[in-house]
Amino acid sequence: MIEFNTFKVLHKTTFNLPDNYTASQLIEDDSPEIKKSVEKLIKIDKDRKTIKYNGNYIIKQKEFKGSIEEFDKKIQEIIEEKTKGKKKDYERKIKKIQSGEIDFPQRNTTNNRLDHLLTGFPKKYLRYCTLEHEKIVEYDMVNAQFCLLGNYIDDFSNPLLSKHMDFNNIDNNNNNIHNTPVNLFMGYSRENDTRKFIDACKQGRIYELAMNEIGVNDRKKFKNMFMGFMFGNVKYDTTSRIYLFFEKRFRNVISIVNGLKMQYASVFKLTNDKKLLRLLYTQNNRKKSRFDAGNDYLPIGLQRCESEIFVDNILVKLQQEKLTVISKHDSILCKESEADRVEAIIIEELDRILGANNYSLRRETITKLLKSKIAA
Repeated sequence: MIEFNTFKVLHKTTFNLPDNYTASQLIEDDSPEIKKSVEKLIKIDKDRKTIKYNGNYIIKQKEFKGSIEEFDKKIQEIIEEKTKGKKKDYERKIKKIQSGEIDFPQRNTTNNRLDHLLTGFPKKYLRYCTLEHEKIVEYDMVNAQFCLLGNYIDDFSNPLLSKHMDFNNIDNNNNNIHNTPVNLFMGYSRENDTRKFIDACKQGRIYELAMNEIGVNDRKKFKNMFMGFMFGNVKYDTTSRIYLFFEKRFRNVISIVNGLKMQYASVFKLTNDKKLLRLLYTQNNRKKSRFDAGNDYLPIGLQRCESEIFVDNILVKLQQEKLTVISKHDSILCKESEADRVEAIIIEELDRILGANNYSLRRETITKLLKSKIAA
């Protein structure tokens, strides 16, 4: 029912370009920015033998035997290939909106997100969209994954969060871990540095706090750096600015995050749960070790929490109220005329699940069009 209702609302979306301006022209004009966005997702190890794109290995060290020059050439080839792919994907999505050929939404089997045509669709293109010929308003939880992480560290017993985050709950077949997050991490979670981290996460200002101290101005680039550190391998680069920042400001948070990763790795080492075993495979079908899959579970668990909150609770409630809405990861898109009603329900649900003042909700009018393009 969630998928079908979303499918119907997606058909009410229109994409409005200026006269004599095509989707192909729009994407081509934006080509330099698309290339920059690809470059930010490329990660190269210090020895220049391993390339990751968006967290997934493209080339592993043992697979690359060429020279430094050949390696650099390979990087450029990957950037061009991924840029071309993104351009095609964006143009395809725009044309589908324009033609009304909307794909049916599907639940993602990894993180339970509701994937559809607007999933992964950049906000700069959403500004051309309307919903039933009205401007689109977006409500999103600021720094959602870190907000949820902060809430979980603050209260390991939160029913919804512990369902996906407690290492005793994620394996349906085994119960081999007898420690609990409370037993292992409660001491760390009450330290002053951890309390400051929790507050910054809940208030949606953890990026800004770290950026100011580290001295980074590019928020998107810093976000990738921050998430790579928090959700990456437990073997940190101890010389990196982000590690030194955490070592100085949030040492006990590192202990909690590392502890969670190691407990997840222990679960994956023993599991026979088919749903968990699927996580041994990356998007490009590379197989991970059980340790790596466990190490990588933290962001997946947080995304599953996010999906249950925004899809299975907030979206369902909004659909029951017959409101014209679309979920997009940690946000809700709605018509401008229904925004106040939508906002009230979102706040009601978030207060129920997380508690009042334990999150930051942002409202933004996405559509930026000439008045002549919007119905009066």
